[in-house]
Amino acid sequence: MTKIINWQTQETIIEDSDLSMKELVEKAIEDGISLDYPDLSNANFGGADFSGGFRLFMADFSGADLRGADFSGANLQTTNFTGANFTGANFTGAILIQSDFTGANFGGANFGGAHLCFANLRSADFKGAYFSNANLKDIKINQDQVDDLLKALSVKII
Repeated sequence: MTKIINWQTQETIIEDSDLSMKELVEKAIEDGISLDYPDLSNANFGGADFSGGFRLFMADFSGADLRGADFSGANLQTTNFTGANFTGANFTGAILIQSDFTGANFGGANFGGAHLCFANLRSADFKGAYFSNANLKDIKINQDQVDDLLKALSVKII
């Protein structure tokens, strides 16, 4: 049985025995079911399309596989992405304010024009990522990440 629970109340939001987690989220969206506080940790969302205004509030994607997923224009404020794999994912113009990306892998991901204000990016791997025109006001990073982040921002230090 695949189900999505509210991590805050532990109540089941939606469940189905024949669907994958990705299909279950898509079904919830189609059915107009609120996905606030969903526990989507360690789920496989590789290649998923959550673009064009998709909204999740305080979701838990910790440890999730988001390789190649499209979150362009999505609103994912205050989401937990700790340890998630974003290789090749698209977050162009996404709203990711106050989200936690601790230890995430951004290899080849596109965060161009994304809003990451107050996000925690400590210990994340920025190699090959693209953050041009992203709003990074008051982000949290480790000192040893500065060079990799500047490369991802296409900034040249002389």
